[in-house]
Amino acid sequence: MTRAVLDAGALIALERDDRQMWAVLKLAARRSGEVLVPSSVIAQVWRGSPRQAALARALQHCVAVSFDTMVRPIGELCGRTRTTDICDAHVAIVAVTQG
Repeated sequence: MTRAVLDAGALIALERDDRQMWAVLKLAARRSGEVLVPSSVIAQVWRGSPRQAALARALQHCVAVSFDTMVRPIGELCGRTRTTDICDAHVAIVAVTQG
């Protein structure tokens, strides 16, 4: 089964109530049953503001994928790709291993 994996850009689009992204979320949830969001991405975007009501609704349809179980592979990927963005590395690892 192929699952969808959302990154920060997707969450920001959902937060802004982007109709196209909402359609993508609904279609992905219907087709795969699970829409995955790395927990580091949620932390990157979430601020707990009332203006994030649409994002809160969207996250109800998603499964958070823990950062804790992947810390070493994420760090290794950052080292191999010479980047410090652990969120992007987390998204990549989740997409490859679970998406």
